[in-house]
Amino acid sequence: MDVMTVYRKGFLRRVFWAALATLVIGGVPNAVAAPLTAAAKSLLPPQWRASALWPDLNTVQKHPARRFHGFPAVYSAADWQRFIHAYGPAQRRLLMQLDSQRNIFARQLLARAARSHHNGYARLLALRAFAETFQHTSGSPVAVKALHLYLRRLSPSDIKNPVLAAPVWTMAHELAWLGATPFAIRSQMAVVAEKANVQLSMDLLRAGQYTAAEKVVAMLPIHETNRVRHNALLMSQMGTLRALTRQSIAEINFIGTQFPLVNQNAQAAMYVLLHAAFVQPDKRLIHRVMRHWPHTAVHQLGALLLARHPTPMQQYQRAQLIISACHGLGRSILRDRSFYAALHDLVAFRRAKSTRWDRVHRALAKITIAHLIERFALPNPDVNPLAALIKPPSADAPHAKSKSP
Repeated sequence: MDVMTVYRKGFLRRVFWAALATLVIGGVPNAVAAPLTAAAKSLLPPQWRASALWPDLNTVQKHPARRFHGFPAVYSAADWQRFIHAYGPAQRRLLMQLDSQRNIFARQLLARAARSHHNGYARLLALRAFAETFQHTSGSPVAVKALHLYLRRLSPSDIKNPVLAAPVWTMAHELAWLGATPFAIRSQMAVVAEKANVQLSMDLLRAGQYTAAEKVVAMLPIHETNRVRHNALLMSQMGTLRALTRQSIAEINFIGTQFPLVNQNAQAAMYVLLHAAFVQPDKRLIHRVMRHWPHTAVHQLGALLLARHPTPMQQYQRAQLIISACHGLGRSILRDRSFYAALHDLVAFRRAKSTRWDRVHRALAKITIAHLIERFALPNPDVNPLAALIKPPSADAPHAKSKSP
């Protein structure tokens, strides 16, 4: 039987249309944004591999989770040693045991995690319980409980840590992807996976990890099911994330072209100052640029950007310098966030009681505010879809700690 005969009989039609849909909705990884240039990477922290964020879901975990500089880990080294001491031999025996015995072991881990006063240890137990149960149908309910327990051991501040948000996406993705999971659970987990994807990508962008964010955003089409598409808020967040990723990479690539000109071109120095103030805050970079331009508008803007408690008039001057520094910029993250900072300064100037008799500057500030609003002065987006899944601890729950004794 040749290929066309197989196609006419309908066996290959689903594969064909699935592949076509993947291309249309952006399944190609490079469709999200242009790659980072070498100059842009020099301005960013060392870039992570997205795969390094995923937890180990093997039956026997031999090594603790990887640590990332500047971010709290999922669990501590003491938590890992405690787990190996208590459950290491039992975990190795699972390789020769049935699925039902793995389920029993996972339930024991979850029961211990529920009683634990230490968030890190509870998260480790939840991940191991998930790893032992998610691949077979009888273990899916236990795996779902493990995911819920992991979420209960996160706080609103924890979900803004990409290291802690990555396991949520991994667990929800596996439950939504595997055929062993019942359909009703897969449908629910697809929504959770997309929320976790948005959260993780936003966290990575905030951390300056653009390479990893680009890889994670490219996986959004995997779980874009009908249930997800009927969630208008989630779909809007996904669209915002895609646009933000493209714009962020385009912006840092642009700054990469301007940075070599900082010592020679005042306008390029202004662009770098705005980037270091409103996109990727970096006071050391602001000081570095200021040293090359003493007694100029560049130095004046840098000093005002670093001012901790500026006076109303200094806020007015800073806003005017920011607007002037945006000369030549088209619609971009750099311009929008800079304009929003100028808008904030002008509003604060008009609200200050000490400026109530300065009618000329107040009138000019009012006109400029209207102008900035018309030109789309926008703040940094704060999209945290996982926040709705984080439940505050109950009054009778044990006080949880982040570190082991």
